[in-house]
Amino acid sequence: ARVTGVQTCALPICFPVTIRLAMLSRLREQGFVVGENLQVVVKISGNDVKNGERILREEAEKPWSAIFVGGTAATIAAKNVLWGRPDKPVIFASTTDPVGVGVIRNFTDKPEQNFTGVCYPVPVNTRLRFIRQLLPEAKTLGLIHADMPQSHGYNQWLKEALQNDPEFRQMRIVFRSVPLATGENGDRVMVEAARAFVKELDKQVDVFIKANDQLGSRRAFAEMVSANSSKPLIDWGKPENLRALWRLITRADYGGLKLH
Repeated sequence: ARVTGVQTCALPICFPVTIRLAMLSRLREQGFVVGENLQVVVKISGNDVKNGERILREEAEKPWSAIFVGGTAATIAAKNVLWGRPDKPVIFASTTDPVGVGVIRNFTDKPEQNFTGVCYPVPVNTRLRFIRQLLPEAKTLGLIHADMPQSHGYNQWLKEALQNDPEFRQMRIVFRSVPLATGENGDRVMVEAARAFVKELDKQVDVFIKANDQLGSRRAFAEMVSANSSKPLIDWGKPENLRALWRLITRADYGGLKLH
């Protein structure tokens, strides 16, 4: 079997790597072992849809058994190049909104075309409800994101929840966007670009929340917010982050907020 993969990260080590390794582990359980009866080639598109399209056009001419794409940008590139080609099955992962991207119709019916995969963004209602439980008085949230497809899709979900769900109508989110920077120093460039927005929003918001994108996932971003803001940054996903947040927001210099 031959599998090629296109990932959207700008560096060889990134979130989709974990997904790819999990996939290879599962394939090994099924008897497909890299270097024995399984050939794998990994290409990095750097969160660039056009670059992903170029890579996929080249790889589409080779006899791969399947094509794996990790991330929203790579999934968009694959749809633009490989949609409707039954000879090129595509497996996507870590795609924020595959329905919005258009590679599946919904999460219940069988795929209509040659695309299938998994996605697992934290549901927006869950995120907003968590904030209400943790900080009942927090009404204004600050969200700084990179100009990336996954950000646009998830931010639209947030806006719709605030507008349509009575539970969250007293909340509002102040959005700020920084240009997407790719390459070896891309993360650092975006973090530095976000610094001015953190300082601007510090007196306007009650809390910062992380974006559902490459910028929001970086430790350097959290450290920068901590160094330049008097407001907490909610970072979920890791228990140690939540424990640190609880310790932070109950400190006296944060008003000794009570948790309910």
